[in-house]
Amino acid sequence: MATLASNVDTRAESTDGQVDSGARRRRLFDVGAVLVYVLGAFYVTSRLWFDLHHRIQASNEQDHGFFQFVLTNAARSLVHLDNPLFSSQINVPDGVNMMANTSILGLAIPLAPVTLLFGVNVSYALLVMIALSATATAWYWLFSRHLVTSRAAAFVAALFCGFAPGFVSQANGHPNVAGQFMVPIILYWVAKLRTSERPWRTGIVLGLLITYQAFINEEVLLFIAITSLIMVLVFWVSRREEFRRIVKPGITGLAVAAGVALALLAYPLWFQFFGPQHYGAVPALSVTYYSDLGSYFSYASESIAGGPFRDRGLHAHPAEENAYFGWPLLILCLATTVLLWRNVLVRIAAAVALVFGSLSLGPMIKIYGHNTGLHSPFSLINEIPVLESIVPVRLAIMVIPALAVLVAIALDKVITSPTVSGAPRVLWYAGFAAALLPIMPTPLPARDVPPAPAFVTEGMWKQYVGPGDSVVTVPLANIGNLAAQRWSAQVNLDMPIAGGYFLGPALSDDPRARALYGQPSRPTSDLLNTEAWTGKSPVITDVDRRNIVADLKHWHAGVVILGDVKNKDILLPTMRELLGPPQFVGGVWMWDVRSMVKG
Repeated sequence: MATLASNVDTRAESTDGQVDSGARRRRLFDVGAVLVYVLGAFYVTSRLWFDLHHRIQASNEQDHGFFQFVLTNAARSLVHLDNPLFSSQINVPDGVNMMANTSILGLAIPLAPVTLLFGVNVSYALLVMIALSATATAWYWLFSRHLVTSRAAAFVAALFCGFAPGFVSQANGHPNVAGQFMVPIILYWVAKLRTSERPWRTGIVLGLLITYQAFINEEVLLFIAITSLIMVLVFWVSRREEFRRIVKPGITGLAVAAGVALALLAYPLWFQFFGPQHYGAVPALSVTYYSDLGSYFSYASESIAGGPFRDRGLHAHPAEENAYFGWPLLILCLATTVLLWRNVLVRIAAAVALVFGSLSLGPMIKIYGHNTGLHSPFSLINEIPVLESIVPVRLAIMVIPALAVLVAIALDKVITSPTVSGAPRVLWYAGFAAALLPIMPTPLPARDVPPAPAFVTEGMWKQYVGPGDSVVTVPLANIGNLAAQRWSAQVNLDMPIAGGYFLGPALSDDPRARALYGQPSRPTSDLLNTEAWTGKSPVITDVDRRNIVADLKHWHAGVVILGDVKNKDILLPTMRELLGPPQFVGGVWMWDVRSMVKG
């Protein structure tokens, strides 16, 4: 890959030392391409930017709230010189293992100044913009410098790669997955081992890049490793003589890369798997989160040609529509594969698309909601440790760059080949337009949320909460009630809360027990969460009153508050029966429970 277009950026200077007009035009094109990617990212996130402080992503508010917490935790760790791998500000008194969660420290720490100066709402929206635009820019660099000669072909392919339906869908609450700018860079350095005269030096760089990606998303790093393996296998089959010559330096470079990465990641990985609040495995999602085969031939919800996925019998989540490409693009890529099969990169791209596409189908193949009864290749790895934690539907995101490579190569041939002209060229251009325009994105949906109450923003809670104590919200902060976690993030996590949305250990002696989304259930949290969800008031008994005292002691509660949340008018009478009459302070109903907890 590193030598496929070695003449793309040859030095082009006139005899008087001035850069010629061709080089200048190429640089202007590069700047224009990046500007388009940034504007495209702003367009996709525009519904957030127009009212940052009162809006969240409507289709995935849970993960939006989680990443607000993650960004704030990174900034707080710098200010207070805390361990960024652990947070004690939510899930009091147990805290949260941030390495065992998606802490995105590789992005959250660089964005800490933005979080501290302008607030977490700004840094989150900026994070999503960076995820999309940086991914497109990184692929444009790879395509334009090392793959094709046409800047236009590189621009179009990278635009698709950065703003494909899968990445736009992941931007809906999963910026750590949407931000795949390290993928082309790491793959480039893997390919560079083929021609490197100093494989140990290349290995050091590769090890540093791997380490950085581990602090963005480990799942994507696993996908990169699988892609690299496919690259090596296809290259071996296609060019065995050359492969034999590069085996030794390649192994040397990879060994050095592995050594560097393991040395740098040893403690963080130990903390993740053995530190406080670690867990055995993530929740099993292979049964519910997979790609319906029909989705590959359909359009995503947030594509120009798309619509609500539920209306088409396809199984998906708004943030996991990774396999929506449409018939025209698949036909175009199939034709490219057949016509240019002699090109080894075409073979690699086709193999990557086929492997990841088939694995994304989950254990059983379904077509437009119909269970075929056929096992997919994923069923072969579903029980393997580590691989069992893969969310099958996310494997489809690696089909995106594979198809982008095919688009780049094919469009470059059409643009630069002297044998393609006139009507055939126009027809090819029409084919690219028909394949790519329907999948262009629409702005991600957003909705308004009530602002954080003055009791939180003005620090009124501080007079009730001492060191090690918490604010308990009604209902308890959890995956379905993120208000309290958002409020805490808006005050830099200064307000410690019980509960929260995170991955944590289950109450089990099994070391392989799967994680929970949040803390293990307690009687009071179950009672209030059910009421908040259903809107039905329970009959309060003396057992419930004893339970809430025990639970408040467990949470080290200093104060209990009920703010502007769903079904608050139904929750308030229940809380009166449990804790007695409240006070209305700073926009919340408040119960001072210090004497109850510590008396």
